[in-house]
Amino acid sequence: MLWVAGFALAILIAGVGSAWLLFGAAIKPSSDIQFKVTSGDSLRPVLQRLEKLGVIRFPRLLYVYGRIIRTTGVKRGIYFFDSSKPMTMSEILARLNKGDILQGQITIIEGHDRWQVRDQLVRNGWLSAAEFDAFCDDLAFLQAHQIPGPSCEGYLAPDTYRVALQIDPGSLFAIFFDRYRQRFESVSEQGDGPLHLTERQLVTLASIVEKETGQPSERARIACVFYNRLRKKPAWKLQTDPTVIYARKLSEEGFDGNIRRKDLQMNHPYNTYAKEGLPPGPIANPGRAALEAVISPIECRDYFFVAMDACGSHQFCPDIACHSRAVQHWQLNRRKRK
Repeated sequence: MLWVAGFALAILIAGVGSAWLLFGAAIKPSSDIQFKVTSGDSLRPVLQRLEKLGVIRFPRLLYVYGRIIRTTGVKRGIYFFDSSKPMTMSEILARLNKGDILQGQITIIEGHDRWQVRDQLVRNGWLSAAEFDAFCDDLAFLQAHQIPGPSCEGYLAPDTYRVALQIDPGSLFAIFFDRYRQRFESVSEQGDGPLHLTERQLVTLASIVEKETGQPSERARIACVFYNRLRKKPAWKLQTDPTVIYARKLSEEGFDGNIRRKDLQMNHPYNTYAKEGLPPGPIANPGRAALEAVISPIECRDYFFVAMDACGSHQFCPDIACHSRAVQHWQLNRRKRK
């Protein structure tokens, strides 16, 4: 019976030792380690690589433990192991399973169009320009994410995002689209605006409002002006410069920073000086406040507005006589003073 007791004691000691290795023996690498897990990586080779880097010991034991507790999943991304912060092997296993990875920050600015967003993302290494354009114009992908348009324009929700480094482009777009959908559904609980526009029309009008004013307090009044023009019979043209700029960006010539007389006359669906009603789609990515402005505009009698200063404030007018005086005072006289 002594051999039985000795065998049991050996098993107990081995079990206690294994438990201590997994739960009690905190280890740390000799230097800070960034470790990349790619799509398709499984737990066993990941643990073997971590052993070579000095992050863990006894990868086989840790793998068996993961199988026992059914924690063998490994999420892709970049992991950081701090040489000043020891971790037990079981903590490292849990971290791999949870996906406790390095993240970066992306800020999409209200009123930026698709090209500005693309250039920012490319500049910061999130994806290539070709990848951005491919997903932005992928109709099947857009439809799968309930985007009501032929491109991503207008639906890259302005916000600040914490995103996993090395995220794939499709997942990145999905995050932007999910934020847009949540925001639009929240705002549209208030209704669909005074003219009962479609979702795409509302986003289009919101994008114009976003581009027309830098003053948050003016958004609802700017929206009122455009609604008044849309209601007018016969219909008035919206005559808004940002749509002309967008038309130029879509053209082969591009936009060089100046609107010329010929631009106001060009036959382009986005040129609201030549075409009645709303343009075919958004001209930028509006924020929540602009969406709220077009769904719940104020009531006003205005049909015109003129920029007063560099801060983006406007003088609003109910008729052409008032508008002409405002143009003379704020634009023509200012040019003379310069």
